[in-house]
Amino acid sequence: MHSHALRQFGPNIWIVEQPSNFLGVPFGLRMTIVRLSNQQLLIHSMIPSNEQTNTAIDALGEVRYLISPNLEHTRFIQAWQQRYPDSELYGPTDQCLTKHALAGHSRNLLPFQHTNIQCIAVNGMPRLQEFVFFHEESQTLILTDLAFNLGGSMSLWSKSFLRLNGAYNRFTPTRILKSLIKDRTAFNDSIQAISKWNFKQIIIAHGTPVTRDARHTFEKAFAWAL
Repeated sequence: MHSHALRQFGPNIWIVEQPSNFLGVPFGLRMTIVRLSNQQLLIHSMIPSNEQTNTAIDALGEVRYLISPNLEHTRFIQAWQQRYPDSELYGPTDQCLTKHALAGHSRNLLPFQHTNIQCIAVNGMPRLQEFVFFHEESQTLILTDLAFNLGGSMSLWSKSFLRLNGAYNRFTPTRILKSLIKDRTAFNDSIQAISKWNFKQIIIAHGTPVTRDARHTFEKAFAWAL
């Protein structure tokens, strides 16, 4: 996984990847950049950046929205706010760093209205409070920790850790994530709403993005919630 290089994932959507380990397991990090119809940029799930990354991002447009998509992906917010002081930060209601919350009762929970990006709250997991996005132009579903897709060459410990979590070498929610579900009905309703979007590829924060058979892959991984 190459660090800091922007890679186009579809029309008006880019990703930046960076190696990262947790408990010795190479989870990696991935940030998503969406250019909205007014040429402003939305940055999803911020990761550490450097001058090369920022210069490449600045060439795409004005950074307007910083999105902290759940309560876990918060570590790098401050640096991004300092770099882009005119941007607006959005995140879960319990996110202490947020200026604004991703909240509401309509299908599109974004506090700002853009027809080419939509948002759904994954309810029933108060510990995580993840928000999922759909970029219509590229038909891309943008997840954070709702599912992982880790595999390939790694240490025996890493493989064992992922297998214990039911998450080695496949796109799936982990056992840890399932343990966070406190309201199964609310969670299932959210997954069913997500499955109605017409996506053909999936970006995740940890692991390999899904670029083929994305709907089938998602529905297979969450069959127990559909």
